[in-house]
Amino acid sequence: MKKMLCIVISMVFAIGLFVANAHPGRIDANGGHRDTENKSGLGSYHYHCGDNPAHLHANGVCPYNSNSSSSNKNKWVQKNSKWYYYDSYGKIKTNAWIKTKGSWYYVDSSGVMKTNTWIKSSGIWYYVNKEGIMKTNSWVKTSGKWYYVDSSGKMISNTTKKIKNMNYKFDKNGVCTNP
Repeated sequence: MKKMLCIVISMVFAIGLFVANAHPGRIDANGGHRDTENKSGLGSYHYHCGDNPAHLHANGVCPYNSNSSSSNKNKWVQKNSKWYYYDSYGKIKTNAWIKTKGSWYYVDSSGVMKTNTWIKSSGIWYYVNKEGIMKTNSWVKTSGKWYYVDSSGKMISNTTKKIKNMNYKFDKNGVCTNP
């Protein structure tokens, strides 16, 4: 009987060590924990929200959390002066073009809407203005140089284009050589 009890206690202890080693650390007040051995492959700290897999919170925003509000679906939400787009599942979209109200916007790997910058997408350059809207059929001046984006938002490069009855030349980088 003692021998059987020792075996059972040893097995419980061994299983406990195995489980603890498989995923070390307890969830802290922020919903995350340390993973000193990086078993998750996400670095030394990651989160578990609900039944979702281990993940990171880019810019402090959980991709699985819509602030406990089912109203954050298919809409833009501003947090800490940054804009995020929540999809139909209430999750933040990342690395994507989003068309809302007839305009195209781009969100980066953290889900933040990009503004006043060039976006390279599938090898093509596009420009988004200060509101985050992709410019089309427009001149864009950045760093003292003029560029032009066509009706699809694509930057014109390595060509001559007639714009308002005037021919303009664009080099391989898209810079207008005769503005």
